[in-house]
Parts: sequence; C-alpha cells; structure tokens
Amino acid sequence: MCKIFNSIVIELKAKQNGKLILYTGKKIHSVFLKMIREVNESLSEKLHDDDTYKSFTVSSLLGLAIDKESEIYINKNYYIRFTILDNNLFKKIATNLFQKQMFKSDIKLENISFKVERVLYDNTKSQWAGIFDLNKIIHKEDFSKQITMRFYTPTLFKSGDKFNIKPETRLIFTGLLRKYNKYSAYKLDESLIHEFENIVVKEDKTKLRKVQMKNGYFIGFTGNLTIEIQSENTELIKMINILSEFAFYAGVGYKTTMGLGQTKRV
Repeated sequence: MCKIFNSIVIELKAKQNGKLILYTGKKIHSVFLKMIREVNESLSEKLHDDDTYKSFTVSSLLGLAIDKESEIYINKNYYIRFTILDNNLFKKIATNLFQKQMFKSDIKLENISFKVERVLYDNTKSQWAGIFDLNKIIHKEDFSKQITMRFYTPTLFKSGDKFNIKPETRLIFTGLLRKYNKYSAYKLDESLIHEFENIVVKEDKTKLRKVQMKNGYFIGFTGNLTIEIQSENTELIKMINILSEFAFYAGVGYKTTMGLGQTKRV
C-alpha cells in the first residue's frame, strides 16, 4: 500500500515510417504488460487477469488523434504515459525503463519499432509526468468547492452488461474513492458516498467520442466538466479535492488500463 503515486512519460523515437490503424491505447497496454513480463512473469499474468481496480493506467500516443489512424514518421519523437499506484509495480517498470533508456532499446507498437530516448518522472519535464504526494495536498489551508476536470480520452462506466456514457458525478467520484482507498495508506471515509448527491454539475462542456478497437468500439465523453460541492461538510470538500487530484493518476471509469478515462484537474 502506498500514498505516493507516479506518472511516467516515455519519449520514443520512431525508427521507421508507418501507420497505426486502430486506437493506440490497446497497443500500449500490451507494451506495458510485456515490460513487466520481462522482469516478473507472474506479476504480468496477475495484472492481465485481475479486472478489479488495476494499479496502473496507460495512455494512447500523447497529442495524437484518438479516433483515426496515426501516421508515424521516422526519426520523429512520440510520447506515451504510464501511471502506477503500487510501489512494487513502480520499481519493476522503472527498472525496465532504466535499462531500455541506458541501452537505447526498442519497443514495438504493432510492426513499428521505436527507440526509448528518455524517461520523464516529474512535471518540470512534461505536463503528463508527476508525483502525487498526499502530504502536500491534505495540509492545504482551504479547499475549493468548485472544481473543473478535463477528460482527454473517452470516459464511460460499466455496471454488469450496461454502459453509462454520461458524466455523472456520483459515478466519477465513487470509482475514484474506491480505487484510492485500495492503494493509499491514508484512507478516506466511504460513508460519505451518500453525500455525493451534493456534488452537482455546474458546467458541462463534454461531447461524445468514439475509439475503434479490434473487435468493436467504445463511446465515452471527453472535454471539461465543472462541478460544485453544495455542502458545508469540510470532510466531503477535502475528499473531493483529493480525489480530483488523484484522477490524474488513477484515470476515471472503464478500461483505464487501455488509456480510456485519462483525466486532469484544470
């Protein structure tokens, strides 16, 4: 269990021209598991098979369109992102990435080879890298009752066989709270879930977008969502502020391990 979470950005240089036809988050998910398998095969299998609140996310190719094919050009730099919620897993992936960076090793997305150029660990190097240190958040003197979150990749929720593609605050923060409490040493009070009805949408600037997978597609919302906490409960206000920061590392909703639900507090 840990209270420090990590977001790592990997800078890649394409070694050839090519096209990635389908959504790249699925391909990068496979790259992540392969890296773990190279240092710990049993852990890779566990991560693949465990469907409940996985301790990592991956991105699609950062900065490229998610709903059409990606053109790849030789010697051009591209970026991908991993977030890690578990210290043991972080050590494994950091070791692998350090070796690949040192030896300029290749990784492959489909049939296109990329050389690992740099690994970026903090937000002075990339807006998508960072370290979540809870101590810096919980000791703030005041917390905002109005928060804007940006959803960069399609975000949706699944319950049984049903999908919900609307930005419902109850679903957003219930999922974040349960994932947070699974991986953080500092627990938040889950009895406050019933007060999530006091979190209302102040401004909805989201729209629906589709990503094409090999065997179908997913539709979810992207864009900015501003929420307001209509309660004076200081513990609730503190919790929602923590969770809105945590979303950057945890992702929101369904298939975060394949790059859906990539979120950042604005």
